[in-house]
Amino acid sequence: MYIYLDKSLLSTLYYKFVTYNIISRERLIHCTTFDDEMKDIDRISVIKLPKSLKNRVTQAEAATFLSEGCQYLAQQVLISLCRVHFRKKCFNGKFNSSQILFHEGRAVFAQSCKEETFTEEGCRKDYLVIAQLFRLYFFNDGSYPLYVSDLVQYLLSCPLGVNSNSAEAIALLVNHPALTSFVERMAQCSMLDSMVKRLTPDEMSDFVAAVGSEFSWGEVASNVTAMIEILHFRSKGKDADAEASEGKDANSEAGQEEENTYYSEDPRSCLTFARNYFRHAKRDVSGCFFVWQYGQIWI
Repeated sequence: MYIYLDKSLLSTLYYKFVTYNIISRERLIHCTTFDDEMKDIDRISVIKLPKSLKNRVTQAEAATFLSEGCQYLAQQVLISLCRVHFRKKCFNGKFNSSQILFHEGRAVFAQSCKEETFTEEGCRKDYLVIAQLFRLYFFNDGSYPLYVSDLVQYLLSCPLGVNSNSAEAIALLVNHPALTSFVERMAQCSMLDSMVKRLTPDEMSDFVAAVGSEFSWGEVASNVTAMIEILHFRSKGKDADAEASEGKDANSEAGQEEENTYYSEDPRSCLTFARNYFRHAKRDVSGCFFVWQYGQIWI
């Protein structure tokens, strides 16, 4: 008598009655350090400014940013560190660049980095190591690329203290303008302006208390030709028609003197202007890099 067994059943019987000695082998994974990644990479990106985007006072010829590769590497390092902090752990500053490993584009900390309970002091020490690392690699020809100085200063000051491991603080840090593209910064600006407009009176008071109520930025924007039209935008409505009927030229010198912008000298208006500029500037000048960030204005 023959008994026919299918392959799956045979396999089940075979594994049931046969014992194996399995030898475990560690999987070999090739990793590079942060130092390795920085060796052969362009660290800065220089954008030459057209005449209409040059500041008439500073006469800057170009704007310098972190290269896309450096932005990605720096962001991955911060994401990895913030992941540790979010678990209420830290390294208390006891790590270096050779212990920041990259595998398949993602940053991890070496197993030799011992985690400790998260504290404000431990967070400050972790941030200090990263700030020194960014200083070493991103300080170029006596200056930082745009926004990087802000990022380094944030890491050095650790302004949120023991709350630096909150989801909100982490989102702020890993999406810092120094680490994002122009399109991403433009989206952030638009979103922030929309959010601020929806604040309740009490929330607006908190916002003003946090960012301040005075910020002189209009004169700086007036020094850039491409920004003047957006800064001094005037509706072509009834007022302009009325002036025309009275024989006044809205574009005359007198008319220009009477023209007032609805913006004011405060951070809130600066944010709104930045959004309006991104939305309405001509295509050939829409790459202007205008952002208010941590009390500074960049042109």
